This record gives sequence, C-alpha cells and structure tokens, in this order.
Amino acid sequence: MPKWDFATKTEGPKLNPARPINNSPNNKGIKELPPAQPAMIWFGDGPSAKFPLVGKGGQSVMAGPVYYADQFKNAEYRLSDYYDGKLIIYDWVRRWIMAVTFDKDHNYLRMEPFLDQLEPAAPIDLRFADDGSIYMLEYGTNWFSRNMDARLVRITYAAGNRRPVAGIAADQLTGPAPMTVKLSAKGSSDPDRQDHLHYKWTVDGKEYTDSAVSHAFAKPGMYKVQLTVTDDHKAFDTASLFIKAGNTPPTVQIATAANSTFYWDNHPFPIK
Repeated sequence: MPKWDFATKTEGPKLNPARPINNSPNNKGIKELPPAQPAMIWFGDGPSAKFPLVGKGGQSVMAGPVYYADQFKNAEYRLSDYYDGKLIIYDWVRRWIMAVTFDKDHNYLRMEPFLDQLEPAAPIDLRFADDGSIYMLEYGTNWFSRNMDARLVRITYAAGNRRPVAGIAADQLTGPAPMTVKLSAKGSSDPDRQDHLHYKWTVDGKEYTDSAVSHAFAKPGMYKVQLTVTDDHKAFDTASLFIKAGNTPPTVQIATAANSTFYWDNHPFPIK
C-alpha cells in the first residue's frame, strides 16, 4: 500500500511489507517492525473456494481466545478436551463463530462451526471465564442504534444431562389488595426431552408443586415469587418475579397534535 500525500493528493512510494516502519509520533515502541506475515484465513465478499464455511457478505472477522484445557482442569464448565488448542474466531457481519484447528507445527489445518445453533446478533467479543464458561458480547441487529437484541451472553458446557430452564409468568404484577394472581410455569423447558420436570413455587411463605397455581395476596406489599424447576437427574434452574399488591400504577400517555414523526427547530410543540 503506497503512502498518500494529503497536501498534494498524490501517492508516494509503496511501503515494504518485509520491513515495515512505524514513524508515528505516537509510537512508544520499536520503529522497525517484524516482516508482515501472510493471512492464515482470507476471503472477500463472495463465496470462498478455499474456505467455504465463511459464506459471503461483508467482512469483520475477529480472533478470540485459544482454549487450553490445562488452564481449566477443575473448572465446573470446562469444554471437552476436543477443543484443546483450538482458536475461536467470529465475524461481526456474517454472525458466525468458528473453531480453528492447527497442526503440530501450528499451521492452519481446518475450521468448523462453533455454537452455530445460537445465531449471535453481531458478536464483538468472546472470553473464557475462570469457571470455563464463555461470555459473548453481541452488538445487536442495527448499526449505531440502541439495539434491543444487544446482550451479554453466558454459555456453559454440560456433559451428559443438561439443566432445565425455568420460565415464570403471571397474569398481573400489580393491583389492589386483596389480589389473586395466576402463576404459570408454561415457559419452562428441558433440552433433554425425555426428562420430566418437577415444580416448586415459593410464594408469600407458602409452597406449591403444580405447573400452574393461583395465590391470593391479602395485604398490601411487595412479594417475591420464586419458581424452581428440577429434572429427573436433580439438575435445576430458578426464576423469580415481584408482585406488588395494594396499588395499581396509573397509565401515562403523552399526546400532541403537532408532527410526531420529524423534529423542526424553533417550531412550537404542544403536548398534553
């Protein structure tokens, strides 16, 4: 790549990739850098004949951590030893995650999809925690927006039986006392479909064991409702929510007869 002269708008001499020089006034390290190395994996906008798994589209690929099994010997959520020494890479635009395998000389050997069932919304960072779990930061669907699907995800590996997921719902969260609330565990699930789920509700000092229950809150107050879902192998998950008895919050609405689509500077904007 040649050096560009912004004053004359002309190209200067091309840089030497075998002897790159960092002349930046902000450089606090060495001036003459090691020779540039060829890319291990490369692709453009279209399909790649050499790396077909990468797909096509824009490119914003990032290199994540290498998983070393000996660093997680006693970790609760350590990955299978199959991933020992594999590099995790991911693409923000194409939204995939790959595990890269090297040969004995640390050269590229192959890649394969990693956690492809998750379909991450633009992954931008991925790290291993001390307990072996994976934390993944997702940017979200849209660029430069307050994305509702932006999130930090914690991924845990479980060999053999997988734990259930507790899903809790209530037909109302606030209301005047006395207040009867219908609670449901319908949103609960277990990835091991042959397992049966067992329910335990803790509500206002009482316990229930059905998947759907009703409870009457006699006095005003803030009450915590907790649901524990357990499978046949005693693996469990817990979910909770709060019920506020004694008062129903008002509904707030803002209305205007003015243009509510565009903002016009120095124009009146009546609201009620």
